[in-house]
Amino acid sequence: MIMQPPPGERPPTLPRWAKWIAAPIMWAFGWKYGGGLPNIPKMVIIGVPHTTNWDGFWYLVITAYMRLRTNVIMKAEIARTPFVGWVFKKFGGIPVERSTSNNLVTQMAAEIAKRETIAIVIAPEGTRKRAEYWHAGFYWIAHRAHIPIVLAAIDYSIKSLNFLATIQTTGDIDADFRVIASLYEGHLNGKRPENIGPIRPKPGKVHKETE
Repeated sequence: MIMQPPPGERPPTLPRWAKWIAAPIMWAFGWKYGGGLPNIPKMVIIGVPHTTNWDGFWYLVITAYMRLRTNVIMKAEIARTPFVGWVFKKFGGIPVERSTSNNLVTQMAAEIAKRETIAIVIAPEGTRKRAEYWHAGFYWIAHRAHIPIVLAAIDYSIKSLNFLATIQTTGDIDADFRVIASLYEGHLNGKRPENIGPIRPKPGKVHKETE
């Protein structure tokens, strides 16, 4: 299940000016990139832990420093909003129809199949408050699309973003979540530790490809 990607890091996909903008921000606040992004063209990146709105800001700054073009999922109605929708799509937003019979997993798997490279970033906790369970959508998207999950950890204790491991799903979500939990052990250093919950899927409906 734990993969050994090809050596080296994924080639940059953003222009050099992205790094030029991000580098002084990171230097000013003492942040750094710890490395580990696998050299693979398609992936689902899970960002953990998510305890504050600052997480999104630092993910954006550090991935700009890495020159990594990432993709986020957004509601189709946002994508149709003038200017706001254009900005979201320009910076990697992928619109999905949540009101149709096609579920998120099916839509995202189809989108992934159309692209040569993609790096979808998802916060599986779904909230910056303490969550007792993770949303399993990220897992089933990767499983249906046959692409790996990359574990990213934002560490406020050393002000760093690191990629810990790359895994391939097996379809046994409970077993795979136990592996994910073991890999994150010792790396859950969020800005607000009290908001960090356990790493486990919600029992019942998320044990199938419906999210």
